[in-house]
Amino acid sequence: MRKPGKDNVMEKRIIQTFLSLAKVMPIEKISVSSLCAACKIRRQTFYNHYSDMDNLIETIFDHEGHKVFNESYESTSWQEGIYNLMMSLKKNKDFVTAVYQGIPREQLETRLYHQIHKLLKGIVDDISKDKSITEIEKNSIVDYHQYAFCGIVLDWVKYGMKRDPKEIVQGIDMVMQGSIHEAIKRYENVHRKEAVHKVDRKKKVSI
Repeated sequence: MRKPGKDNVMEKRIIQTFLSLAKVMPIEKISVSSLCAACKIRRQTFYNHYSDMDNLIETIFDHEGHKVFNESYESTSWQEGIYNLMMSLKKNKDFVTAVYQGIPREQLETRLYHQIHKLLKGIVDDISKDKSITEIEKNSIVDYHQYAFCGIVLDWVKYGMKRDPKEIVQGIDMVMQGSIHEAIKRYENVHRKEAVHKVDRKKKVSI
């Protein structure tokens, strides 16, 4: 099975036709026959590239999804990062809706978790620079926020991406305002107390 590339005109044509059909009909009703008719190709031409419809959908997700999830942008806050991610999803709504309907939810979750984890880890690393906090503790902060954010974004996708991403991010911010900074401070306080306790024990021993 060849992977789609820039020079593979037929695979691009099949993918674009599939996405066009997905705009006007449920994805489960798109058959190989209806796709080939819309694309004006023979069934064998389709099977020269894909084993079945599931294989086509997975291929679209694997090889087109990076355009959605890996668009180049820099974020100085989680608010900006989540907003940018949601705008990227919305800009590619037809593709996202098609794969959301046609692939196991876990695959989309995994891709979102990875993207949000990467975003949050960079922000947590930057905020906690020169602070007494371990990698395990940083990852605990990232994991907590990652699951919360990903759940909200997936629900937004599920219900058609109708709400304004800016409004959603503002709502999250109201609930979780300063939570990353506060979590880092709490870990710092724990380490500070532990350091003081160790000093006190040494003093008692020397006496």
